Amino acid sequence: MSGSGKSFLANIFKKLIKKTFVIDGDFVRSTLSKDLDYSIKSRKIQIDRILNISKLCIHNKYFPIVTTVYMHKATLLKCKKNLINVIVV
Repeated sequence: MSGSGKSFLANIFKKLIKKTFVIDGDFVRSTLSKDLDYSIKSRKIQIDRILNISKLCIHNKYFPIVTTVYMHKATLLKCKKNLINVIVV
C-alpha cells in the first residue's frame, strides 16, 4: 500500500503526542527483516518483530507509532494481552 499515507499520518501523530517513536514497517523490513519475503508466514513474522520493537519502546516510556500494512488477529490478541491499545487505520 505504497503511497497510502501511513508515514504522513504517523508524522502528524508524532507532532501531537509527546515521547513518540515511529516504527516504519518498510524500514524494519529493509533492515531487520531482510530474510523475509512477502508470504503470509513472513508477514506474520514481520509484524511479530514490530510488536517486540513496540514493547521495547513502551518499556523505555516511549509511545510507539507503527506504520505497517499487515496486522493479523494473533498479534492483535498479543497486544491486548500486553495491555497495548491498537488503532487500525
